[in-house]
Amino acid sequence: MTTEPLLLTIGGAAEALSCSSRLVEKLISAGDLKSIRLGKRARRIPRSDLIDYISRLQGIEPVLAATPAPTAQPAFGRPSAVTPQITRVARALTPRRLRRRAIARGTPASGV
Repeated sequence: MTTEPLLLTIGGAAEALSCSSRLVEKLISAGDLKSIRLGKRARRIPRSDLIDYISRLQGIEPVLAATPAPTAQPAFGRPSAVTPQITRVARALTPRRLRRRAIARGTPASGV
């Protein structure tokens, strides 16, 4: 009899979500997906938290809840009922990017 592990690695969670491990790391750092630290570098995602995350994305109540949902507002002022979205990180405007932007607009890039 094969049992499924209670804790998944980042790669295992990425495989379960059919996405990249970098996206899973971004979800963890944004607070959308919970993880447990098992040392300096070892990080695991509980299977129940992964199921809860998928349920929140689908807009249904989680089936397997390890603990009752917190009543307080989560960090960053985002209500827990809102579907989490990954926002695009603003890139720094380096001189090279400014020149490319100016060329794309058709304006002279002098002084940049």
